[in-house]
Amino acid sequence: MASFETSVGLDELMESLTTVDIEAIAPIALEESAPIVKAKLSQLAEPHRDTGAMIRSIKIQRAKKKRDKYSIFVGPSGVDRKSGTRNMEKLAYLEYGVRENNQPATPVITPTVRATHDDVCDKMQDVFNRYLDRNGL
Repeated sequence: MASFETSVGLDELMESLTTVDIEAIAPIALEESAPIVKAKLSQLAEPHRDTGAMIRSIKIQRAKKKRDKYSIFVGPSGVDRKSGTRNMEKLAYLEYGVRENNQPATPVITPTVRATHDDVCDKMQDVFNRYLDRNGL
């Protein structure tokens, strides 16, 4: 049977965790991990480059809070000046294909999420650990 010892009691641990300020940590964790996703999305979209407008338009928006949840958007924005097509629409066509034009799906969003999952989690853990160290928890 496994066993472990700790110098911190469970009650002390639970008390210290209730003092964690999620309102402060969540946006920072999202904003620090978003460049990882942006870099991978740009890398995976690069082989499908036509004019480059969609790839250049990939941006990171600021973290937002809606109800009790935080989110951040990483993706293309704006409209291609030459074609008038929204850049997010181009990414959707790339991801899911266009049946009418016989354009097959060449996913970049799903592979980006899968490829960056561990690095994003590690970055968020780093932000959390910095918070704990700074606050002596």
